Amino acid sequence: MDFLLKVGQAKYIADMYDNEYLFFNLFSSFRKNEKDPCGRNDPREANVTNKQVIYLELKTPNGKTIKLSEISKNFNAQFNEHPTVIPNNICSLYILRFDNELKFQRVDDRVLCLGDKTLLIYNLGHYFDILDKSLESEKFEFSRKPVKYYNPKTFDGVLNFHDKDESFEYQKEYRILIDTPGTDTIKIKLPGLKKISAVVDTEKINTLEIKIV
Repeated sequence: MDFLLKVGQAKYIADMYDNEYLFFNLFSSFRKNEKDPCGRNDPREANVTNKQVIYLELKTPNGKTIKLSEISKNFNAQFNEHPTVIPNNICSLYILRFDNELKFQRVDDRVLCLGDKTLLIYNLGHYFDILDKSLESEKFEFSRKPVKYYNPKTFDGVLNFHDKDESFEYQKEYRILIDTPGTDTIKIKLPGLKKISAVVDTEKINTLEIKIV
């Protein structure tokens, strides 16, 4: 059994719930080198290529060649590519998965620090139905699925916008992307959201229980 969580500041979560919509941020706003406590920023976000570099050399102005890849026995380097403009908006949610014993893995503090309130979506079948219908009615091209995490030090090949560095695996992210110019934030109406969700205190997420009665 899976639930989806959207963690955020109380005023934004309340507004999203009361007015029944989903907020899509700019995809480009998450590609940053600066580290942040909650893990929002990722310098590899939106990479489309991760190529392992086997040989690397430096040629000086006087013609000398320095074989950088031979300086260290543990040489490891990658060549990355990403679009200058990221033509998408994104909504990220946390996948809360209950096992056969109705238990779930504790939500990481780096996820909980995103805000003091959480939108808990508990009827995913209906949720995806109204989401898809809303996006289709707005004529958006979109894709949605769990993020696939990869090791940038070993993976060699082509990536897509649903791939992410495995150091962020604690986010257990379900990612929804819509094709846009990527210049403005967007709100997508979700009529009926109140019937399939609830707002809870983030600090109490790890105390959730499912009981058979």
